[in-house]
Amino acid sequence: MNYCVSVPQAASSVRSGEIGLVSAIAQWCECVQGRAPVKDALAQLATALDAEVIALGRISREGAGNRSVVVHDAGNKAPALERSFADVVLGPYFRQPRPGSVWFKSLTDIESDPRLETFHQRRRLNELAVIPLSVAEKSSIFLEIHFSSHRGSGQHALINMVAATLADTWSRRRPGLMTELLLARRSTSPSGETDLMSLENPARLSRAEFRVCLLLSRGLSNKRVCAELGISESTLRTHLRSIYAKCDCSNHSELLFRLLSPAPTPSPQARRVA
Repeated sequence: MNYCVSVPQAASSVRSGEIGLVSAIAQWCECVQGRAPVKDALAQLATALDAEVIALGRISREGAGNRSVVVHDAGNKAPALERSFADVVLGPYFRQPRPGSVWFKSLTDIESDPRLETFHQRRRLNELAVIPLSVAEKSSIFLEIHFSSHRGSGQHALINMVAATLADTWSRRRPGLMTELLLARRSTSPSGETDLMSLENPARLSRAEFRVCLLLSRGLSNKRVCAELGISESTLRTHLRSIYAKCDCSNHSELLFRLLSPAPTPSPQARRVA
């Protein structure tokens, strides 16, 4: 299935940069259907919009609200973008933004997060534009674009012009695309390879949380975990919400992926904890 790239009057009055942007949107349409790498589309969008860093981010509304991102960094400098800042820019509107709208950090009255300010200062960035792509009950997905300089009115208009198209095509994405992207990112990153059940306890799980993860890693169902630990289902849900936040997971499937790929081998101390 092919989607039409709806850039108003692009044929008759193409301004500087719009040709590259049309190509980038076409690549985006391909990537959301799983026919092209998402990072290629992000790279083309970054070039067309003259952005330093661009990220596809998901923020969970459960637990501590974990923030996961798939990033293209044109500058490839330190520090790297490790989390989403969409909620910082949207502030109280985070839970109900209109998909396809554009939010600029410089145009909001919200007090900024020190972590965002530190990231921008160290990278010499001055602007962040956030485009909500989808808003759901459990999590929302955003496109975040970091710029080295403030955008003029013409550049604001250009971003606003394509935001609706990006959100519309994302709404018709291949099912499971975002989860696949995040799982692939974690499985190829150093943090993703960390054994959650290792002696170092990298996620800083509590004793109870560690026991839950250990039993899940052995293939026990939630009902069996409750029976083994003598806890109620509501207590298990509380433990799981905390575990998701600490392990950068959004749901049960992602946690099992972290626990079982590669399959963890509990240390002698881990066995004693269980």
